[in-house]
Amino acid sequence: MNTKIIKKNNYNLYMTNTEKFKSTVIKASFKNITNEKTATYIMFLAKILLESSKNYPNKRELILRARELYGSSFSITNPTIGNVINFNFQIEFLNKEYLKENIFGEIINFLKEIIFNPNVKNNAFDIKSFEKVKRKMIENYKSQTENKDIYSNIKFLKAVEENNPMSINPYGNIKILEKITPQNLYEFYNNIIKSNPLDIFVVGKIDFIKIESVISNLFKEKKSDEKIELYAPVSKLKKKPLEIIEEINFEQSVLNIGLKIENITEFEKEYVIRCYNYIIGYSSNSKLFKNIREKYSLCYFISSYYRKFNNLFVINAGIDKNNYENVLNLIKIELENMKNGNFDMDDIKDSKTNIINFYDSITESHAGLISINSLERYKKIDSIEKKKENIEKITKEDIINLAKKINIDTIYLLKGVKNERN
Repeated sequence: MNTKIIKKNNYNLYMTNTEKFKSTVIKASFKNITNEKTATYIMFLAKILLESSKNYPNKRELILRARELYGSSFSITNPTIGNVINFNFQIEFLNKEYLKENIFGEIINFLKEIIFNPNVKNNAFDIKSFEKVKRKMIENYKSQTENKDIYSNIKFLKAVEENNPMSINPYGNIKILEKITPQNLYEFYNNIIKSNPLDIFVVGKIDFIKIESVISNLFKEKKSDEKIELYAPVSKLKKKPLEIIEEINFEQSVLNIGLKIENITEFEKEYVIRCYNYIIGYSSNSKLFKNIREKYSLCYFISSYYRKFNNLFVINAGIDKNNYENVLNLIKIELENMKNGNFDMDDIKDSKTNIINFYDSITESHAGLISINSLERYKKIDSIEKKKENIEKITKEDIINLAKKINIDTIYLLKGVKNERN
């Protein structure tokens, strides 16, 4: 496996040549600092560009064309990571040795069609596609309370950091959405394509020279400013944890707890937090799962995760409303146990083994290899081998020191009261 990185004024190109896979992936990722307007517009674009293009005026024809290319798959996504919203165009296709013909030229033309040739007339998106997408997006926004997990996460993150990118509603801002027109959406699209920073990833059995030539022709008119910050600013820990209880017409309740980490070091952020997370709540062997889910049967599920680019640690549980106080108290006890070192070397060993296995699995997929290169855009990252070495270096004292920096900031309970109301 060999990776080549080419940085130009108008894009960064990351090429990984490998024979591990039977297919090749090309991903073009436009970057922008996220806010409610940008997130809502990009979400709209991600949906409308999958509806049609100039040469394939409806969704059915787009899908049929992909099938003609030996079942090639394409997608447009808009994930937010930290401070950045990504506008991704991705296509995956079989390597030529598995086909009767070389379709690389057709693949590139299809990708070019999706990105650069939208179904536009008189500087406005096709009205039929536009109205279909807008109607569906408004319906999705209005129905978000029907999914308690999604709804509780939206309200929880808003409570933690109201003006932070992570608190932006994944369904968009309804007031902004209602004002979007075919004309201003096309204007926004043009601005992204022409001026937003762009990363291009190619992973598969490839020829570096040929790929570089093709990509340079595909994006030759693009200009961009490469300065963009990935980590989102987070406010200081609240002086007193904020507790919010909201009632909703569900049987099950959802508890989200946000914990902030003060003065975290780079080593802790990249490595120690992984061991801490695994031990306290990430796995079925974790303290939270064993003691609250299995021992006391006080929750339907419980887990933890770390939002690295927002420096936020989260504990999430599905509970019965009557168990709220007991569950919260037991979670606080487990947090204190971590600070006091009430875990053993087997816990640490198990966490390291699983984390190292995860690192080994990264290079076994296109997505994993792309993720490695994607982070390289913002800062120099350690190799897989170096990551494994650093995990092995972690001591019990490292985990205890980190645990002492982790404190509850926000408690949000979405309290299910369906039985009471019925």
